[in-house]
Amino acid sequence: MRVAVAVAALGAAVNVVRAADLLPEITDNPLDVIYTATLPQDPFFHAPELDGNIRGFISAAAPPDGVGVRFTVRFENLPKTGGPFPYHLHVNKASNGNCTATGAHLDPTNRGEKPPCDAGSLPSCQAGDLAGKYGKITSDPFIVEYVDKFVSLKEGDATFFGNRSFVIHLANSTRITCADFVKNDPNIPHGDDQHIHYIHYINKIYSDRHGGLF
Repeated sequence: MRVAVAVAALGAAVNVVRAADLLPEITDNPLDVIYTATLPQDPFFHAPELDGNIRGFISAAAPPDGVGVRFTVRFENLPKTGGPFPYHLHVNKASNGNCTATGAHLDPTNRGEKPPCDAGSLPSCQAGDLAGKYGKITSDPFIVEYVDKFVSLKEGDATFFGNRSFVIHLANSTRITCADFVKNDPNIPHGDDQHIHYIHYINKIYSDRHGGLF
């Protein structure tokens, strides 16, 4: 009887720990900011069959209800070999383009990279494992958009990434290129037209920096 009680208590404790390790849903992200990270002209690592550097950006803003973050991801000029290419939010900024300086993935629950993220259980994944949650880079150009409910645009939150970076890797985890997020304060109206204005804004950012749109 005592053994059964002890086992039940242990099971309950494990369930509590697992629940504590799940990322909380962020429901109050600010609606008036955009964070954008644009890749530099030169790569950190000259991957085989890469002409110059991967071009593109990740832009992030809250959806109209403030729940989670809407990511717009656009990359082109990928290496011809070495994929599929994972990409992640990392804990530090790049130091003068040094992608090693970005450190590890954003992971406030200390989950670690193993076992791999289960896309069917997003709260249990690393906060920064965008590729694990929403798919690796498998096409050129690569254009995707999704809402991640478990990261934050609020400074001070554990999953806030506006003062951090993202990194694109080869399939073998080599860091090809990286970029720091920068805060933008566009006048984006709330409501039904918010997303349209947001897309126009980030397209302008890319056009200004690269001389054209995707």
